[in-house]
Amino acid sequence: MLPRFIQGLGIGLTFVPLSTVALSAVPMREMGHASGLFNFIRTAGGSIGIATMATLLQRGAQVHQAQLVTHVSLYDPGMWDRYQTLADTFAALGADTVSAEGQAWASLYEMVQREALSLSFIDNFWRLAWIFADVIPFVLFLGGRPRMAETPADVERPATILEA
Repeated sequence: MLPRFIQGLGIGLTFVPLSTVALSAVPMREMGHASGLFNFIRTAGGSIGIATMATLLQRGAQVHQAQLVTHVSLYDPGMWDRYQTLADTFAALGADTVSAEGQAWASLYEMVQREALSLSFIDNFWRLAWIFADVIPFVLFLGGRPRMAETPADVERPATILEA
């Protein structure tokens, strides 16, 4: 529950000021259109960002898996011991020798996949951290400009019955 609370707090502290700064120079009569366009671009950008990170996560997991499987060899004494321990465990649980060996290999492969995915998450975390760090200087350019006073000619007024 605490991570969701922190996430909600972060979203509130991010998007409200961002919306305020983005729409501060827009005249009131155009506020509806500008707000809709801002939200559309923000949503589309978020979707593109999520899709990009998901793609990088999957590709990174594949790369890390390819690197990790090079270390899974029965010629490695530590690996052989782990394999034998897993095979013995599955055999003790009632599997025949062939099934126990297959389950041991499946278990080792699952470990490799889990570690590869963890490494890929770490890579994506650092990518996003660097992106956010690179964007921080642009905050200096977001100086809020005061809303321009609108003249009566700028505000559309509804037609009265006599004018219609």
